[in-house]
Amino acid sequence: MAFSAEQKSINYLLTNKVLQIPRNQRHYVWKESNWIDLLEDLKFTLSNEDSTRKHFIGCIVLQSMGNKDDLSYYEIIDGQQRSITIVIMLAALMKLFKERALDRYFEGTSKYLFFKDAQGAMHNVISSEYQIAIHNILDKLNSQDAKDQPIDIFIKECQTLKQKDKQVCKCLKHMYDHFKAMSNEELITYRQAITDMQYVHIEASTSEDSYTVFEILNARGISLEESELVKNYIMRYIQPHDAVDVVKAKWDEMENTLATASNKFFKHYATHRFGHVASNEIFTKIKKGCGREEVSDLMNDLVLKSQYYSRLINPHIGEDTIDCSEKEYPIFQMLKTFKAEQVRPVFLSLIHAHEYHKISTKKYIHAIESIFRFFICYSILAKEKSNKLQDTVDKYSQLIEKDMNEESVDRFLTNLYSKMPSKEVFLNAFKSVGWSHAHEFMADDKCKNQAKAALILLEIALSSQSNIEWDTIEHINRDSDSDQNYIIGNLLPLEHSKNTTHLSEMSFDERLEIYASSRFATTREFAKNYKVKTFDPKIRTEYMGKYIYDNILMSDKHF
Repeated sequence: MAFSAEQKSINYLLTNKVLQIPRNQRHYVWKESNWIDLLEDLKFTLSNEDSTRKHFIGCIVLQSMGNKDDLSYYEIIDGQQRSITIVIMLAALMKLFKERALDRYFEGTSKYLFFKDAQGAMHNVISSEYQIAIHNILDKLNSQDAKDQPIDIFIKECQTLKQKDKQVCKCLKHMYDHFKAMSNEELITYRQAITDMQYVHIEASTSEDSYTVFEILNARGISLEESELVKNYIMRYIQPHDAVDVVKAKWDEMENTLATASNKFFKHYATHRFGHVASNEIFTKIKKGCGREEVSDLMNDLVLKSQYYSRLINPHIGEDTIDCSEKEYPIFQMLKTFKAEQVRPVFLSLIHAHEYHKISTKKYIHAIESIFRFFICYSILAKEKSNKLQDTVDKYSQLIEKDMNEESVDRFLTNLYSKMPSKEVFLNAFKSVGWSHAHEFMADDKCKNQAKAALILLEIALSSQSNIEWDTIEHINRDSDSDQNYIIGNLLPLEHSKNTTHLSEMSFDERLEIYASSRFATTREFAKNYKVKTFDPKIRTEYMGKYIYDNILMSDKHF
């Protein structure tokens, strides 16, 4: 492995070098806490009586990309967050130097942020295809606007892509606000302290060497997202090496598909393939399970499973590979509504087995419907702790993925349903399900979702339809008339157009006529039954609980 390591100053890092940010690197994510820490470290260094002491910021790993026209080009393998922050700090100082007509110091600082090559072309010190705001900030510093514009307008004009540029622009504003209260002498002192900061300059001549150093450093405690370590691992060992650009494009597409669910996906992906995995061991598990010669297959599998995962986090019907079938859509939509994230590893395995025709469509649909019914009854209605299910999810998501047969699916469902509490325990918990406008202790969204879950289960069973378009919850007896009228036995699903303020003023018989015309089977059934018998919410609650347990949940016990 060929690389060099020397202690250098930021002055050296930012002199006649173009620092390129590879597409496979994470974007700028440092937050206010990181900026404050760095500024506090500088303050501490400046307040120290030992004037020779310089702040040390750790290692920066670079891969040499060669020289051209008197400039050296490097890719930043590790140290992007620190490098960008330092450049933004200097940009904030330059803005203030220009505002205060400190032209000598403006020009003296500019040599660290932009420079001309041998042909007279201007280059910025940071080159990034993603963080466009960095280029805009550096370019704008040389304009007259840098002197006259208020910082908020200056930043607004630099923020080309609102979401991508958000953190870079927030950092500039933070640094500017921090420095603007300082005197001219203090600004000059801070500029010197920044350029004097020390780091270990690690320079590798090949991408394999640079990725090796990167992995070693991060294995020793430098915190990165687990997904970034997986990404680096794939980029390092992908063969042939000129396939890196194709892999980068696939990775970007996968990230776009997953959006903010990326971290959850990698945790659930690792579980579905390798069983139990702690959040800080995702990369270790994946690396152990997929050797260097398998990284191409790993990348393809990640892309495929991210498409499956998209069905769970953003279900919609269509013809794309990431779209749900008509049978999947209502189940996945309801699981998303009720935040059934724990069972996602199993769904990845089930979808995969079904897509590859290892299990029949009939078995697949039965399995996802059974999981849905179990989750609603176990987690939402019985209020059981989800951690009791983790061993089952860990074991069987891996088993289904490995075996890809219907027997493993049946074994999973049998094990899952064995976790269900007794009928007595379920009914006791079910009695507390309810929702009310009038009583604060039952008015939150959690209570409403519990009631909605019970009503949806009943509606699916009575209507034989799984795609339930929800409207509102109707209190049969006005919830304000009694502190017991919140209970589930007093609730019905009802169209918004029918659930008006006038409804509560009608007699019970008049309301039954409205219920009888509802599109909800549950509500029509209620109207039919209570024409001939007395309505008691407590008795109906008990009946509903028994019906859900015996006729909806336990009907799935025999697979």
